[in-house]
Amino acid sequence: DKFLQKYTFVLKKPGDGSEEDPDSIPTSFLAMQRKNRVKARSAVKAALKWREQNGINTILTRPNPMYDQCKAIFPRFFCGRDVSGNPTLIHRLGKIDLDLAKINNVTSDDILMSYIYEIEYCWNVWEPKPGGVMTSVLDLEGVSWRWINDGNLVNFVKKFVGVMSAYYPQRSHCTLVINSPRWFGGFYRLLKPVLRESTKKKISIYSAGSKGQSEALLRVMGREGCPNYLLDQYEGEEREPEQSLDRDDNGDDNIPGPHSKIEKEIHNFCLTRLQMKSIKMNDVVR
Repeated sequence: DKFLQKYTFVLKKPGDGSEEDPDSIPTSFLAMQRKNRVKARSAVKAALKWREQNGINTILTRPNPMYDQCKAIFPRFFCGRDVSGNPTLIHRLGKIDLDLAKINNVTSDDILMSYIYEIEYCWNVWEPKPGGVMTSVLDLEGVSWRWINDGNLVNFVKKFVGVMSAYYPQRSHCTLVINSPRWFGGFYRLLKPVLRESTKKKISIYSAGSKGQSEALLRVMGREGCPNYLLDQYEGEEREPEQSLDRDDNGDDNIPGPHSKIEKEIHNFCLTRLQMKSIKMNDVVR
């Protein structure tokens, strides 16, 4: 199966430092553990075990019929690249709908693996160079006290953060937390224990409607890389990125948002594998 050979990816890759290291440790894992070789070896061992147990090396070769369902339950999208050329991923945390997951018989593990499917595509197909980093935007619009007090939601987010921190180290360029409620600091303190110091230093938090928020988005993402709905000058317009303000008048699909070029590329990749196996994409039941 040529598809299987082409889209099977392992943890250690040429150029990641593992070939030159006496213990075959990728540079990113050494950096994560501040050059503590014992801890770095343990971290690599854990990552290899996780990849084996969950079939991560071959995740892109397997049909993913829950792709659309998982994106609906946990809305996020690659909107393009930031001003430094790094991939940019927007997470709409306030739109996570675990009730929708129940309706569609989708588990938290299903959602996590579908997310990993996209991350593996990012680091192995779209941006395969060793040492690549990403700009993450955590959009908290819609996050309320009810959201914070929902133990299932909090555990869901902590699980995602823990997996990314442990198994994809040193992949963060920066993280912008936007539309933050005033009380968000309390929730952030719950997440801090699973974040590494190097990660914490790259996180910037902005309140909804603050002048600094739009300035930070434009500074990091650039005007061409930032979806309209995130910027203050579009306040009052439809704030759902699925609407027309993320499409230009000429029908150009290479614009930042859920319909970006890279989002269509990943979706088409998923559909192609499903068609090869004569499997249909699951419908989202609402």
